[in-house]
Amino acid sequence: MKKISVILLSAALMIGITSCGTVRESSGTPAADTVDVEEQNAKEDNISEEDLTDEAKTEEIIDFPETVIVDNEEVTFIIESIDADNMWGYTLKVYLENKTDKDLMFAMENASVNGYMCDPFWASTVNAGMKDNTDISFKADDFEKYHISDVTDIEFKLRVYDANDWTADNVVNEIYTIYPSGEDAYATYIREPESTDVVLYDDENCAVTITSIEPDNMWGYTINVYLENKTDQNLMYAIESSSVNGYMSNPLWATEVAAGKKEISNISWSSSDFEANGITDVENITMQFRVYDADNISTAYFVDETFEITP
Repeated sequence: MKKISVILLSAALMIGITSCGTVRESSGTPAADTVDVEEQNAKEDNISEEDLTDEAKTEEIIDFPETVIVDNEEVTFIIESIDADNMWGYTLKVYLENKTDKDLMFAMENASVNGYMCDPFWASTVNAGMKDNTDISFKADDFEKYHISDVTDIEFKLRVYDANDWTADNVVNEIYTIYPSGEDAYATYIREPESTDVVLYDDENCAVTITSIEPDNMWGYTINVYLENKTDQNLMYAIESSSVNGYMSNPLWATEVAAGKKEISNISWSSSDFEANGITDVENITMQFRVYDADNISTAYFVDETFEITP
């Protein structure tokens, strides 16, 4: 599903690197140096901090060295700096260069922060022979959901391909990891179980845990789940069919979790389905749950079970 999101975003866009910050191909508190010229000038002019704009207060440039991710005869991808408190979220300032005679699409896929899936849904088209400066922003909501305050690592797949021929070979298709505070600050984050958790499935390959239920979520009746991929393959988690109080009601939910990563996801049933079936109180929900290799759907399922929950 995330791959589909990137393809759709790519189509829409077509219409309209090494020291402390180590980069590594993959198969703590951020540095405190900040730049806030406007605030310093305000102090010199005896202007109170309250008079500063929100934008002036939120800029926090991480002391991150310019990091070359890719620089070859076809393309260049450089992370020039990091803005930790950009108005759009934690932001990578990136320089792109297309050295070919074809329009190229640069896309970030299966991105994770501190081991948790955080997709910035970013893609950018750079025309033949052109360059571009662009921002890649991670949503503040994702950081809040995962309780991320100190970013120790960001892993992502960089894919660069012909913007006008998706069947052509990729120009770049590699996984990279950066360490905004240095590789020595890397830490593995582990979610501690809570008393309200309901474990649906947990084995050597994957885990599915219900963390909470929101009957009146803005998207409808919502079950929040914690997913863990313990394998070295990308896994797709999906609900094939579902019923609520005996009435068929499918949340049309699926999400990809990269190898070795974790995710908190939301499974929502639409209010219109509940209204159509006269459901006001949820007595039971059944879900046919499947987990399988996201890159090879012909292989055997890791999980293919029907679970029943009684909220």
